[in-house]
Amino acid sequence: MKIIFCLNHFLPQQVAGTEIYTFSLMKELQKRHVECIALIPNYEKTINSTYWIDGIRVVQYAEPSILDRELFMGKRVPDGIKAFQEVLQAERPDIVHFQEVAGGNGLTLFHLKVAKEQGAKVVMTFHLAGYSCRTGDLMFKQQTLCDGIIDEHRCSLCFLHHKGYESISTPVAKVSAALFKVGLDTSSIPNRIGTSLSFHFLIKELRNNLLQIAAISDKVVSLTHWYYDILIKNGIDAQKLTVITQGLPLKDTSVVAKRPDKIVPLRLIFIGRITPLKGVHLLIEAFGEIDPLTVSLHIYGSTTDQQYEKQCKIASVSMPNVKWMGQLEQAQVIPTMQRYHALCLPSTFSEMSPLVIQEAFAAGIPVVASNIYGNAEQVKDGENGLLFAFNDAIALRERIMQLIQQPTLLEHLTAGILTPRSFGAVADEYQQLYFNLLSSAPSVQPLA
Repeated sequence: MKIIFCLNHFLPQQVAGTEIYTFSLMKELQKRHVECIALIPNYEKTINSTYWIDGIRVVQYAEPSILDRELFMGKRVPDGIKAFQEVLQAERPDIVHFQEVAGGNGLTLFHLKVAKEQGAKVVMTFHLAGYSCRTGDLMFKQQTLCDGIIDEHRCSLCFLHHKGYESISTPVAKVSAALFKVGLDTSSIPNRIGTSLSFHFLIKELRNNLLQIAAISDKVVSLTHWYYDILIKNGIDAQKLTVITQGLPLKDTSVVAKRPDKIVPLRLIFIGRITPLKGVHLLIEAFGEIDPLTVSLHIYGSTTDQQYEKQCKIASVSMPNVKWMGQLEQAQVIPTMQRYHALCLPSTFSEMSPLVIQEAFAAGIPVVASNIYGNAEQVKDGENGLLFAFNDAIALRERIMQLIQQPTLLEHLTAGILTPRSFGAVADEYQQLYFNLLSSAPSVQPLA
């Protein structure tokens, strides 16, 4: 069995959740004698290239496209589509497994269609909520959790708010709705006005793209049950869908408890990107009125938002119990976590399935997390962690105070932690999915 895994970037150039997930899956499948190849765009290059990483061959297909408005909006085919097709023709995979379809000069619906036309089975795994949410966070106007159902008018209001049109979102949405009703799409007008007045069309396109991905794919994989439910609500056939939950890409996922013996001061850790989406500002605000002798916070992570990081550091400068620790190497995440009592994860958007929660459980520590979809599916309030109201620093502070004032609570939450699922189990489920697809497939004719 030969499988080509398609994504926009790969290790070591980019080290993020999708890349680590795909790499871990490929390594596990290699142990099962499955031939695995990663296929990514060779951006701004007119030739293909190949490199190897830890026994995995990575093919970069020529993708010389210059990113412009038409390409960004999916109005034209990326220039590299022919090179992509030629790689598939040369490799003749049994399965082409897409990890993302992001548009622009990366992987698109056009690539999905080409893979299908080559006679291979096509699998799509959803890693992000952006396939059904234009803002990508599943938060209505960044205030409340959204039910995830794509609706032209409601999603346009939310998207306008997200793009900075808070004060005029309602009248602009009304104009957009009127233009939508008469079929006048202004998205081709190359300015913000043309785009904002076409939001109803953009939301309709979002739904159409989602349904096309499902229609082209032989199987669609969701990493979570909550996103599976949202996909069903948006009209995807349940026969096309399956859930393969997250696993921890480690050799040993046994729960170990080596946290500090002393419960006072309470030692909390944050690990993640320093961005507003991860809610570091909420943590700092929550710490503002807690006795610094009773609790400490160590913040690990890197940022692409220097201004935000600076603001957070300024806000914490008078807090001696808040320390900025810099970036942490992946291999040191779990050993470092073991020096703390609990992980804080104050996400301000609906992450799919944060791996850091599984890492905390592997370290034997509970999680204090915001009550959003991806967190709530893993953190059971009062069992293996605590949930607090989304985007609410006061509610977060109250949860931290609970841990300080109720010493037995920490013991109770720790006892409720279960052994994280291994990535070997994830690979077993994928391998079965692949076998099922191929066993039901007619014999593939040689490619022309």
